[in-house]
Amino acid sequence: MTNPFHPRFLRALFPQQFPEGHTSKSSTQGHRNKRVKYIHEPSHEEEIIETYDSIEGEDAEDREEDENQLRLEHKSCAKAMMRRKMAERVTIDPDGDLLLILNERKRDSVSKRKIGGMEMVATTVDDSGLGMRLSEMGNEIAEKEKEKNKKELKEIHMLVSSKHMVLVSPVFKAMLQWSNFKEGYAMKAHGKVEVPLPDDDPDAMRILVDIVHCHHKDVPRKVKLGLLTHLAILVDKYRLHEAVQIYSDMWISQAKKKFPSSMAEDGIEVCLQWLCISWVFEKARDFTSLTRIFQQESTTSLAEMIRDSNWDIPVPSSVIENIEQDRIRALDEAISALRDTIENYQTSTLVCRGRPSHLSAEQVPQHNKQCDAMVLGMLIKEAIYHNLYPLPEAPYTGHSFISIYDSFQNFEITNACEVVKMCGGSGAGGKREKEEMDIHAFGDGLMDLLEPVEESLSGLDMGGFKVSLGLV
Repeated sequence: MTNPFHPRFLRALFPQQFPEGHTSKSSTQGHRNKRVKYIHEPSHEEEIIETYDSIEGEDAEDREEDENQLRLEHKSCAKAMMRRKMAERVTIDPDGDLLLILNERKRDSVSKRKIGGMEMVATTVDDSGLGMRLSEMGNEIAEKEKEKNKKELKEIHMLVSSKHMVLVSPVFKAMLQWSNFKEGYAMKAHGKVEVPLPDDDPDAMRILVDIVHCHHKDVPRKVKLGLLTHLAILVDKYRLHEAVQIYSDMWISQAKKKFPSSMAEDGIEVCLQWLCISWVFEKARDFTSLTRIFQQESTTSLAEMIRDSNWDIPVPSSVIENIEQDRIRALDEAISALRDTIENYQTSTLVCRGRPSHLSAEQVPQHNKQCDAMVLGMLIKEAIYHNLYPLPEAPYTGHSFISIYDSFQNFEITNACEVVKMCGGSGAGGKREKEEMDIHAFGDGLMDLLEPVEESLSGLDMGGFKVSLGLV
């Protein structure tokens, strides 16, 4: 068949466009381009379809995600409504315009001390792998209890007067001013507001709002140490010191019948609680006594003890840092005294100057050398026994100043001069013998070095910290 696109036919049909002698390259090329375009059109359509399908898939995923989000929000709202229906309602002021939303206190949860105890066991038996399993089991129990408590906690709604709270608490005053926080905007717009306080203890808050609203017959005259600590935390948080001063003095005088004398006897938790109480209610003597206990008896930093405890006590970081600095300084001096004593016996210079009368002048230096070697060996042996060798280094975790002080007192060091005397050999006699024996009484020398250090650990002065923090 004759090709209809041959140049001859094109010239016959379109003489002006295709004059004689003109080759129709462009036409042929254009035709080719048309064919190429036509050939690629189906693939272009496939790309469009694929793009459309991908967009459809993304839209479907977005719709599914939106539906899941709405489902979760609906579920959350339903739970919130259920908690609101089940909430315990406490009316402090029937005409109140401020609703405080708290969670009931966690009563039967696994305490940190129990979990900590399991971890302590784990460190002592970790060689067998059992320690790791115990630690993991303790963490799992803690997490499960935490989730369980979250689900079981009931809300407590307290209806109070915002005017009363604003009058006594600068924190509530700042919160409810319309220009500061969203609660202030809500109060201005609606005339009432709800304030969630999930971290506040409800029993302590109930006592405080009763005091603020002058419900004095409902305020207890005696409270337990735990509740007193919760009260101190909230008083510090909302700056209610002046409002509760009469009651706080009464509560503290009753609770002080069991004031801690040492961390070993009364426990870390009790000492931390009293440190919080003494700081918040400005009991300067009690504060000094408590800080002295922490300076002398702490085996780790106060910050770590607070972190590992059940209490988030509002003690300033400057106080915590000063206690740790004093502890480290005292331990530095105690360990330095032991190091200097050991190094003194390690030198070639003889420390022993004993001259037993049964030895000749030529034998005395050898006796002195043996005596020094005996003392050095006993000294290192005792240090190892008391976990002080190799010499510990800062931050001296596991060591307290008082424990090292007691260890030095209990060092049992025997020297060759004493052995000679016990075996019937005669010493120098008289005053000279006493001087020779005093040289070996290095334990007394260590204690003489540590006594001024112990006296320097006399606690902190509250007044200076209050002034530096602008709290006076």
